[in-house]
Amino acid sequence: ASTVFLLTGVATVNATRRATPRQLIRRFGPSLLALVVVGWFLTRTLLGLLADHQLRDAIERELHTALANTPGTKLESLSIERRGLGADVSAVVLTPQPLEAEQVADLQRQLAGRLRVTPRLVVRSLSSADFDADGPVFSRDDDPTPPSAESLAVAQARELLLAHLAELPGAELADVRLERAPAGPRYMAQVRTPEAISPTQVAEMQETLPLVDGEPPQLVVRSSLSRVATAEQYIEPTPRRTRPPEEAALLRRLRTGLANQLSLLLPTARLVTVDLEMQPTAVVLRGEVRAPRTITPAEVAGLQATLRQYVDPRVVVVIASELHPVAAAEGYLDSIPPAALP
Repeated sequence: ASTVFLLTGVATVNATRRATPRQLIRRFGPSLLALVVVGWFLTRTLLGLLADHQLRDAIERELHTALANTPGTKLESLSIERRGLGADVSAVVLTPQPLEAEQVADLQRQLAGRLRVTPRLVVRSLSSADFDADGPVFSRDDDPTPPSAESLAVAQARELLLAHLAELPGAELADVRLERAPAGPRYMAQVRTPEAISPTQVAEMQETLPLVDGEPPQLVVRSSLSRVATAEQYIEPTPRRTRPPEEAALLRRLRTGLANQLSLLLPTARLVTVDLEMQPTAVVLRGEVRAPRTITPAEVAGLQATLRQYVDPRVVVVIASELHPVAAAEGYLDSIPPAALP
C-alpha cells in the first residue's frame, strides 16, 4: 500500500529526514494488523472446510461399506452438521425394508469407532425395490467392488425362502437379513401372509439354508398378517394342491438333499424351485437351478445316485439350469472361496 501511495504522489519522501521504526509502525501498523487478522480468518475457514470435507468422505465411505451387507440397500444422500466435538449425521437410504433402531445403533457405533468425532445418526428409510422379468434384483452400478460373502449368503437364503413360500397361498417375502448373534449366525425374515408361519414350517425352511462360516444358521420368521379386500369381500389367495403327508415329507427330504449336494458341487449354484411328481414306478424330482454354468448330465447322474442311496431308490432327477454368471476381477465367483471376498 505504501508503494502505491508513493508512485501516485499521495505520499512524499523527505530526503533529509529518515523515518524511524516508531513512525513506520504508527503509519502502517493498523494495515499490518488487519492483514494478519484477515489471513488468520481465511486460513481457519479453509482448514474448517477441508476438515468437513474429509469428515463427509469418511462417513459416506463407512456407511456405503456397512449398507453393502444388506441387499437392495443404497445410500441416497447425506447431510452433516458439526456441533463441537460431535456431529449430527442425517442419511437418506433406499431400502426394501426400513432400517430398525438396532441397525441404526450398530451403524452409529461403527462410525464412532472409526471417526474422531461423536456422531448422532438419523436414518430416513425410503421404500425401494428393483425388479426384472424374473423377480427382485439388487442393482449396484455405483459400487465397483464385488459382493461380499455375506451378501451372497443372504441372496441365496432369499431364493431358498422364496421357493418355500411359493407353496403357501398368499405368502410374500418382504425382507431377509443375516445377523451375527452370540449363539451363531441367524437369518431374520419378514413375511406378509394371511396366516402365521408355524414353527414346523420354519424348521422345514431352516433345514435347507446353507452353512454360514461353517455353522448351521438359525431362522427366525416374523409373520405380518395381511389380507386383500374389495368393497364387497376378501380376495382369498388361490389355493395350491395339498400334498399327502408322506409325499410332502419325501419332497422336504429330497429338496434338502439336493440343495446340500448342489452346494458341494458348485458353491454358487442356487436351487430356485423344486417339484415332485409321483409316478407308478418312479419319483421324478424336477429342480430349477441358477448357476454360472450348466449342470452337466454326469453331474446330474451323481446327484441322482446320492439321492437314491440316502433318500429314495426310485428318484429320477431332472435339472433345468438357468445361466447366471457372477464375475469379479479375479474370475468367476464359483472359483473364489468366500474367505477371499472382501
